[in-house]
Amino acid sequence: MNARDIVARNVRKRRAELGLSQDEVGTRAESSGNYIGMIERSETSVSIDMLADIAEVLGVSLGDLVDPDWTGGRNGSAN
Repeated sequence: MNARDIVARNVRKRRAELGLSQDEVGTRAESSGNYIGMIERSETSVSIDMLADIAEVLGVSLGDLVDPDWTGGRNGSAN
């Protein structure tokens, strides 16, 4: 699994845990739902600044979103 796929899986997993739509995450991160969808499908690379914004919206650390062993929850814990 490459880095883009890891980010895609972790963003999608956390967004689903929170019950947020791609549009909601996009709006809160000052982006778009279409872009969040592209990230979740590994169709685009995401800048570190945008990934930090997405992490903040999702209530996790930037490290959580790039961690291949992350299991979900807030800051690596299953809340």
